[in-house]
Amino acid sequence: MVFLGMCSGGGGGGDLSQIAEDQSPEALLAVAMVMVGVMAVGMVVSFFAFLARCFVLPGWIRVQRHVIEHGTENLGLLFTGGDTMLRMVGWSFLDGLIRFGTLAVAAIPGAVIVAVGFSQGSESPLLLVGLLVMLLCAIPVGVYVSLGLHLGSYAVTLEGLGPIEALDRSWSLARGNRITLLLFTFVTGFFAALGLLLCGVGFVATSAIAKVGTTEAFLLATLPEAKDYVIPREEGL
Repeated sequence: MVFLGMCSGGGGGGDLSQIAEDQSPEALLAVAMVMVGVMAVGMVVSFFAFLARCFVLPGWIRVQRHVIEHGTENLGLLFTGGDTMLRMVGWSFLDGLIRFGTLAVAAIPGAVIVAVGFSQGSESPLLLVGLLVMLLCAIPVGVYVSLGLHLGSYAVTLEGLGPIEALDRSWSLARGNRITLLLFTFVTGFFAALGLLLCGVGFVATSAIAKVGTTEAFLLATLPEAKDYVIPREEGL
């Protein structure tokens, strides 16, 4: 009922609050089952959305390349990512694992300070100090690693590389160019965000332009060594 109420915009929350106020084991079990069910549905939806993204993303990049090379769109390329989907799934898992792992390691010093602060009481100044240390360690590490991984999906799609090869490729392209890449991603991200000023609708256009800019930048940085592999060639092109 909570899930259906959220989806329909209806008010199912009143019944749940009444159940939560009842301390009987049956009521608590019912609340727990509802929560587990909602979480399970959310995980299933997220998983299929992840797979759908890994299928569409290569096609989306191919559409951008077609626009750059030919000046016209070819939306039929949007659904040609089947040959790249498994590699993109592998890359996405590897990308997420590296980001999570590095942030977790970087946050360890601050987490230790926070743990010590908790042991001294909820008002210990070490809690704030620990959070600041976590941020000061995690933010630069996260930015550094994120820039090194930024071009991995393009390497998978435009060069036909596997996850490990794409990692090496992306990292090598970022090596010595992180400041430039940081400024580039800031400018394209800022330009994409400008679309939010037009009631959010403009974000569709500005984000697409920013993505095309990133694809063109990748091609300029890698051609002619990039493999002419990914865009299915049509007759006459």
